[in-house]
Amino acid sequence: MIDPFLAQYPDLDVQTAVFASNDEAVTKLQSGFQADVINVCTEETGRMVALGLLQPIDTSRIEGWDTLFPALKEQPGVVHDGEVYMIPNVGGTSGVIYNPEECLKASTPTGTCSRIPISPAGSRSRTARRR
Repeated sequence: MIDPFLAQYPDLDVQTAVFASNDEAVTKLQSGFQADVINVCTEETGRMVALGLLQPIDTSRIEGWDTLFPALKEQPGVVHDGEVYMIPNVGGTSGVIYNPEECLKASTPTGTCSRIPISPAGSRSRTARRR
């Protein structure tokens, strides 16, 4: 993602840093680590704004801003308190998949599978009992 930028500006000394988590990024920034650009998840915007770690973005200076889907530009985390703090550059989906045969519907008051425990990615939970 950075290669086209480096090709366009070969005389810049671009330095990068990787953080293992959003919490680590917040801690480093609060400790004085200086960054011109950071990449965090949208759910972190509010916290980072409240901590004074982010500045609003002037979208008139962002080429192509007007061509982004409104749903991306207006989602919580991109916009916070009416100001833009993030430019969406990646996205994805997440969801819960379950096997209804493994779900004991009678075990919940509503007869749904709303109490299925969520397991870490890659593991399979088999806590539902069969009749």
